[in-house]
Amino acid sequence: LFHHSKPKWDGYTKLHRTVYEALKRAYPDLTIFVSFSLQNLLNLGWTDRVEMLNASKDLMEYSDLVGVSFYPFATLLSSQVETVFAWLRTEFEGFGKPYVISESGETAEPIVIDGLGVTSPGSTSLQKIVLTSFLNFADSTDTEFVIWYIARDYEAAFERIRGEVPDFFRVWQ
Repeated sequence: LFHHSKPKWDGYTKLHRTVYEALKRAYPDLTIFVSFSLQNLLNLGWTDRVEMLNASKDLMEYSDLVGVSFYPFATLLSSQVETVFAWLRTEFEGFGKPYVISESGETAEPIVIDGLGVTSPGSTSLQKIVLTSFLNFADSTDTEFVIWYIARDYEAAFERIRGEVPDFFRVWQ
């Protein structure tokens, strides 16, 4: 939202704070968190990365956990997962909050997105390396959970929606 529709960011943060505070008053023990997309925070093509990171950090007062979504293959970061997690620690460890990986996955096969001129070099061996990196991060930090969202490819589902969705949706295949 910050990058694609920045004028709406203030409204979103006000909504998030208001809901967080109301829920905490009613249910003080309820764990509430916001999740940020690591591939967006690290997108080298976005000139507003630092500003987006700072805006994300501003929300940590209204989040009980450091929540991240991370699909390394989506931005060709599969070979740099350890570096990404080191960056995450550097930027968010100071908040003293547990981590959650709210959404993640890695492809088991290469994905070619002709419309974008991109090939993500997925393989089962790379998938295993990436998953091991996620689990090592969880084991070495105070991490509540890791959701490995795409454990199977969605070939049948993609075939049903092919032609109705942008070529980029092939990443979910």
